[in-house]
Order: sequence, then structure tokens, then C-alpha cells
Amino acid sequence: MKSLRLARLQHGKASLSLNRGGVGSAGRGKSLVNSVHTVVLIRHGESVWNKTPKRFTGWCDVPLTEHGEADARDAGRLMGERSMKFDVMFTSTLERAWRTGAIALSESGQSGCEVVRSWKLNERHYGALQGHKKDCPHLIKHFGQEQLIDFRRSYDTAPPSLQDKGIAVKLRESDVITSNSLMDVRYVGNSKYPQTESLKDCERRAFGYWEEVIAPRVKQGERVLIVAHANTIRALVKAVDKIDDNMIKHLKIPNGVPLVYTLDKNLTPILESADDMGFEAKYLISAHNHSKVRTFVCSIET
Repeated sequence: MKSLRLARLQHGKASLSLNRGGVGSAGRGKSLVNSVHTVVLIRHGESVWNKTPKRFTGWCDVPLTEHGEADARDAGRLMGERSMKFDVMFTSTLERAWRTGAIALSESGQSGCEVVRSWKLNERHYGALQGHKKDCPHLIKHFGQEQLIDFRRSYDTAPPSLQDKGIAVKLRESDVITSNSLMDVRYVGNSKYPQTESLKDCERRAFGYWEEVIAPRVKQGERVLIVAHANTIRALVKAVDKIDDNMIKHLKIPNGVPLVYTLDKNLTPILESADDMGFEAKYLISAHNHSKVRTFVCSIET
């Protein structure tokens, strides 16, 4: 069955008609009882490990591809053309996210925007799997295909820890070296930071950061841009739209495409209708990204 989000794309609604007063209308520090808030979320542009062969990236700090930088510029142009202004950008400590945000802000003429980086918005931590190809024969031999799929898709199953040396020595040494060399040394073996995570763990930390840090600033009337990763953005979407555990795993987040939420004073989405999943954000569509968005939308059966 065709999803309702695909129907929106076909009728042009996904390009966002900015006539609700939310975009660019709230000044810093103005927290009015009936105020309308706009929050924009962007998954980072394409990274070198988003390309084939795909790897478990997690907290490995890999750069954007040229196409990924083009994704970021396109996102910035889309926001600039709609006069979308921001008081603060929240992003992760990983280059592929903060660089996407920096390029997008520069493209929209907002290089002076406040930027807050936090590991709480980092991608899900894949533990000992990080750096390995997702179809790595060594992983398949050691864990089995079914267990690998469970590590990737199960809501509450975490891969082996990054510190599990018994696992590391059984995997290909070159991949382990690659993974370790691309990890910030501050995060390795430090109990303050996760050494592996399930989707549930990742969701909990991202949602906690939303509740404790981001949401209060939105309620104060600040215009917020969030540039992060597939799993952390999915967690934020789940929190805002109140999508249940069984449905959220079907939501795919395309690289470099702005997702725009218009929220009321309680940070509840304001929109004529949601899709069958309960997803209420709107994509900003361009010639650069429309085929990618269409592919993501069509991949979800409802």
C-alpha cells in the first residue's frame, strides 16, 4: 500500500508551505503562551562509510564525501530560501554531523549562529562491531547472520563491548585497528561514555538530552536546528511524535534532508495530518534530494 508520506510528496506538501508563523517569527527569549515553535532536524550528509562497502560507523569519526558536502549545501539553501533563522544549532561531536551543520549554516548566511556540540547526540555506539563491514565474513563466521541482524535491528540487544578483547582478537586485525584509530581517545575505556549500546540505550540518552537541554530552549522561544545521526534523530522523532517501539524501527532518515516540525507551546506537533506511522515532520524537497526522499518514503510499507 502506498504510504501517506508518498501521497504528500506527490501533492507537493512535503516542500512545506511556511504560512503558519512558526519559521523565523519567534525572537530569542520570547516565550509567549500561544507561541509557535519551529525545530529543524537534519541527518548528516553522506559519509565515506555510508557508501559501499557500508560499515558499522557508530562513534568512528569519518568525514563527509563530496556528495555529503553537497547534501549539506543543499540543506542550507533550502532553509535560506525560506528565510529560516536559528538561534542555536545542537550537534554531535562527530565531524560528519557538525561539519554538515556548519556548511548548512554558512550556506544559509548564519555562520555566526551559536553551536553546541554534545556526545549525547552521537550516533549509536556499535561496540566491537565498529569499523567492520556490515557483511564482513569474519563477523558472520563468529556471530552468525541471525545474531548480526539482531545486533543491528533489535530494540534492546547491544553488540559486544568495545572493551571486549576476547571478541576483538577473533575479528580481522586490520578492521580493529581502523576502528580504534578513528575513535576519539577520550571515549575509549572511559566509564563516563558508552562502550556499546542497544537502540534502546541510544534512544534513552538522545531523549534525555532533548528533555534536559534542547526542549527548555525551544520553550523559551529560541529557534533550534539539530544536526545529528540516523538513530539519534529517529529517537527525537519518536519522542516528539510519540511513535511506539514497533513502528519507529520502520522510519528511515535520509541524509542531508531537513525535517521541519512546527510545535505548539507544549511542543506537540501542529499539522493537518500525520502518516500511518504517526510521523508529523515535513521534508524540505529540492532537485538535489527529491529522488532520495522518494526512495526512503517508498521503502516503508503501511
